[in-house]
Amino acid sequence: MSEEVKQGRPWKTAGRFDSYEKADAKRKELSKTVHEVKVKRLSDDNDKRFIVKTRDIENEKPSKKTKSAKK
Repeated sequence: MSEEVKQGRPWKTAGRFDSYEKADAKRKELSKTVHEVKVKRLSDDNDKRFIVKTRDIENEKPSKKTKSAKK
């Protein structure tokens, strides 16, 4: 049996930063115009340790309406 895996809306990278404070400032700036913004911490091996990602809710597909069967 294979389960169907549903993927969510994709995130877009808005920038990479070397400190959380800089990434958080960018997140606060973008949260005024973009609906969803997050800061992710990357591994310590990277010189840019924090990444800001965004996605819009407006691009979300409307839910499908089902018709009820009349009997």
